[in-house]
Amino acid sequence: MTVRHPLVGILTVAIWLAAFSAAADPLHHVAAEGSREVAEEIIAEGADVNARDHLKRTPLHRAAEAGNVEIVELLLEKGADVDARDVNSLTPLHKAVDRNRLDVVSMLVARGADVNAKDGFGQTPLLYAADKGSEAVVALLIERGAEVNARDQGANTPLLKAV
Repeated sequence: MTVRHPLVGILTVAIWLAAFSAAADPLHHVAAEGSREVAEEIIAEGADVNARDHLKRTPLHRAAEAGNVEIVELLLEKGADVDARDVNSLTPLHKAVDRNRLDVVSMLVARGADVNAKDGFGQTPLLYAADKGSEAVVALLIERGAEVNARDQGANTPLLKAV
């Protein structure tokens, strides 16, 4: 039997009232800033792990960007779309790479995230990693099959981004 944490109801209402945007739901906010326990309760109450906010971000986008490893793991376990795209065609992998979160990047690619996904400007996660100078993330993405000669809309390659 699952025991409901006594603060879940209060926190859920508070999160709704303090929503950052009109379209976001409690799981989006908990994904970015909350605990796994609260996220589990919200999901148990019927929250959609693939719900979209006004920028078409899923809770996985928010958790990946925040580096919330426990919630990334939970969302993946609950069937979150690892390659969901937001309004700018960014995937959770783009978000994790942009924040240099090797731990989250590793989890996402282990679950089959597309290492060659292109955002709205044609940038792949490898282009982001090269631009950030993240050696460990670059190495992991290449190991997982990232296209080393990928070009964005400006004809930049990972090598050009790295210099």
